[in-house]
Amino acid sequence: MGTPQELERLFSPKSIALIGASNSIDKWGGFVSLHILKGGYKGKLFPVNPRHEHILGLPAYPTIADIPEPVDLGIVMVPADKVPEVIEEAGKKGIGGLVVITSGFSEVGADGAELERRSVEIAKSHGVRIVGPNTMGILNTYINLYAIGASVFPLCGCISFISQSGNLGTQMLLWAEKEGVGVDQFFGTGNEADITTIELLRYLARRESTRVILLYMEGIDDGRKLYEVLSETTRKKPVVVLKAGRTGAGARAALSHTGAMAGQADIFEAALRQAGCIVVKNPTDLLDMAVAFSYLPLPRGDGVAVCTLGGGWGVVASDLLIESGLELPPLDDEVISKLDKLLPPFWSRANPVDLVGQADLHIFTTSLHALLEPDYIDAVLTMGAFGSDEFMMRIADAAAELIPEITEKEAGEVKKFAAAIQREFMLETLNAMEQKGKPILGVSMSPRAKLVYNLNNKTLILFPTPERAVKALKGLYQYHRYISRVK
Repeated sequence: MGTPQELERLFSPKSIALIGASNSIDKWGGFVSLHILKGGYKGKLFPVNPRHEHILGLPAYPTIADIPEPVDLGIVMVPADKVPEVIEEAGKKGIGGLVVITSGFSEVGADGAELERRSVEIAKSHGVRIVGPNTMGILNTYINLYAIGASVFPLCGCISFISQSGNLGTQMLLWAEKEGVGVDQFFGTGNEADITTIELLRYLARRESTRVILLYMEGIDDGRKLYEVLSETTRKKPVVVLKAGRTGAGARAALSHTGAMAGQADIFEAALRQAGCIVVKNPTDLLDMAVAFSYLPLPRGDGVAVCTLGGGWGVVASDLLIESGLELPPLDDEVISKLDKLLPPFWSRANPVDLVGQADLHIFTTSLHALLEPDYIDAVLTMGAFGSDEFMMRIADAAAELIPEITEKEAGEVKKFAAAIQREFMLETLNAMEQKGKPILGVSMSPRAKLVYNLNNKTLILFPTPERAVKALKGLYQYHRYISRVK
């Protein structure tokens, strides 16, 4: 088992051999190589293909031995029966690690398992470490390395992701790219014939640029060792786990997919929670939790204030919070007195706080500060203010279309004004969260909204639904309780 320092050198290579690189972009050797080039990898690339002098504009070499310089990492994209030979050549060249994209190993049965065993045996004889086989690849945004089998290029950030499914992993990366969520590293572990999830967890636990670890699992061989490593890791940073194969059908699918044994789901999940992991049930929750842990402070307790522009939002949020094990403390006289000076006499005078449609920046900001002040409020969930510009923009479009006296330019000015007000809502929320050190979870009404907004070097999170916001808040609180207990 390699040390975290050894894996750091392996996954931050200064030179890469593209073994089986191709000019045909309908082949793995073509599109994986293309993604590395498009991503702007900062090191040296050496395509290896005996039939071409150039691959994607780069000089190609007939064999690994013909590469005139030292190589740190190899990306293997040749047929399965050629992999043992490639590993032998890579070992003689002194290449420290290989990412074996190729499939056709233990996931397909006994013959593939024997080929996998032989490949690993050869690798060990030369001190070569292997990711995979049957992997979608790896990603390291800090060196612009996108060595993956999908055209996804997320921003550089603090979230790292270990996935036993390449397709699910790259779908998550696509969502991250779309939502503006920053990623540090990604590992499609494939069959884990050599480098395992456990090793990668130890490595990421020590990697400073990784603040949150996401883990998609279908099975594990050494459950006790996994528990020990997770228990160590969660003391340093959050680990969010999606455990697949919870049902009989899912377990059978996992076995045919990566050759992983799924294990008894209820016992496995209980162990994950005891180790301090945040366990989720679907891929969307993985991304939401990652974003929440990346950009929101942890709540110090379970008391939540809800602030809405309409009563219905408050009712829905109340149910969700209570069902999640969180609390809505009653407001004290001091908070009620502050809000009495802002709101009409018919406001609710209770938590949730209904701003009765007062989409006014001063009212919203002052109410937010009033709710964050008491010690019994540990987080605020706010709905209705964010995304309200959507309605003004639609009104402007309709007016420009149907009222002759209103020009496109005038309608555009209305849109700019609405967008500016929305930005002020966001900035005031960020300022309030920074001043009080308590999480504020916003829910946006706009279909154009995304999860992450970067404003003045600060980051605001807006969830598309109240249930997703509440799930994220529950995860933050669970991790706070765990950290308070073990530290």
